Amino acid sequence: PKQLSSLKNIEKTDFSYNKIVKLDLKKLSNPSLNKFECPSCSIQQILIRNPHPTLTELFLSDNGIRALDDIIKAFPLLVELDISKNSISTVYNDLSKLKYLQFLFIGGNSISEEEVELIQKDYSQIMLDY
Repeated sequence: PKQLSSLKNIEKTDFSYNKIVKLDLKKLSNPSLNKFECPSCSIQQILIRNPHPTLTELFLSDNGIRALDDIIKAFPLLVELDISKNSISTVYNDLSKLKYLQFLFIGGNSISEEEVELIQKDYSQIMLDY
């Protein structure tokens, strides 16, 4: 989405089923953007300059994401995160950094049952779909 940063009043975007390999936050710097959907693309990398100031809903299911590190740095205000059907093997240690998270979708990853049980026990305020 090369021209997205010029659309200052956009609040929600949906780029489902596109061939987006890198998610560049410089192009998502819209001050009013709060929901970004990009499932079933080819995202493997998130380029971070500064954390996004307003984004609270992020849907990145069915991509090539392997870890949460970049997502947490890029989107610290997330309330809803869908990272289902990626290549993620662990999320537990990263959840404490997402202080506002209420909904987490992690099904279709290689996260162990033990880790899912720990998340349910230690983060009971998060509605978990696995």
